[in-house]
Amino acid sequence: MIKVKTDMTGWIMSEHGVPDSRWMVIKRAEDRITKNGNKRAMWLCECSCEQHKQKIIAGTELRSGKSKSCGCLLREIKKKYNKYDLSKEFGIGWTSNTNKEFYFDINIYNEIKDICWCECIRHGLHCLVGTDPKTNKLISMHIYLGYKKYDHINRNELDNRSCNLRPCTQQENVRNKSIRSDNTSGITGVDWSKRYKKWRARIFNNKKKEILIGLFNNLNDAIIARLKAEKEYYGEFAPQRDLFDQYNI
Repeated sequence: MIKVKTDMTGWIMSEHGVPDSRWMVIKRAEDRITKNGNKRAMWLCECSCEQHKQKIIAGTELRSGKSKSCGCLLREIKKKYNKYDLSKEFGIGWTSNTNKEFYFDINIYNEIKDICWCECIRHGLHCLVGTDPKTNKLISMHIYLGYKKYDHINRNELDNRSCNLRPCTQQENVRNKSIRSDNTSGITGVDWSKRYKKWRARIFNNKKKEILIGLFNNLNDAIIARLKAEKEYYGEFAPQRDLFDQYNI
């Protein structure tokens, strides 16, 4: 077996940062060998539902929440319905599992009302998903409504009003993300260079090549340089366009 950083034996995943997970890790299982010959650490897990079904699951799927139950959770979600408020100019609903608000255009209410919508975390993003009655598979609301290659302008995937959705490429979608949690400057693309002891501003151009914008003694100068580069390269998909007015860009 390959060496793992952490022994997950005995973990109750809901107590280790995976909301709604029903898995408890029993022990290590045989590694899974991928098509390219790499090995993945696998774990024998037991679901906390009445049937207590067991399944061998990859550690990455357990920690990311990709797998949360033996299937019982999905079955229960299907039986639930959402609460709605249609008194405003747009519709407000509440997710069945986390009671988070989500938004939609009033005119599509009849299309979505019979589907149970829940909050799901994918790759760190909060998504709104339900079970497509045609395929019986989970689907994001914006895709269900026909907005497959679209981007959420305000970065809130629980806001599926048409005014918040715009056509985009995959590259443009990736750019329109919030700041990383490990960022130290408070600005995407700006960090402190220990080597040069200056603030460094960087950006990826449209060819996915990283460009060093410059090194600056003053943080404010580095921020302005980064924002100007965002406007030049990314336009309306600039991830920090909300700061343009503040810095007179």
